[in-house]
Amino acid sequence: PTLVDVAVLLLGGALCARVVLGLQSRLSAIPLLLTLLITNLYNYNFWHPHLSAYAMHASGAIQMHEADAQRFMFFQTLSAIGGLVLVVVHGSGGAPVDGRPQLWRAAQSVTPHPSVSPRGNVLPPDAKVD
Repeated sequence: PTLVDVAVLLLGGALCARVVLGLQSRLSAIPLLLTLLITNLYNYNFWHPHLSAYAMHASGAIQMHEADAQRFMFFQTLSAIGGLVLVVVHGSGGAPVDGRPQLWRAAQSVTPHPSVSPRGNVLPPDAKVD
């Protein structure tokens, strides 16, 4: 492996660890998402003519097997990309390690409706809230 390969492996591993641990997971998921998307389109291009059914020749069965393997790997990586999109859109969840829970912060910024008591009980229309 070259120095670039080692650097990419270490950087990717560090970003994956940050996403798993919830340390600025949105910012860490974006470069992972872009890297996986570009690599997926480049490496697993099952739609390329040299892998299609129209390029059949004496070893056609081997080509179709390779195209099926490429298609499988493409969609498997695409599912990981979809998971990273969810992390980018929704964040790390309710209890990330970096101490900034998204749901708790959002719940504190919500003003309750006047018909709801401080305990969360629904009040009758003629009741007064202190």
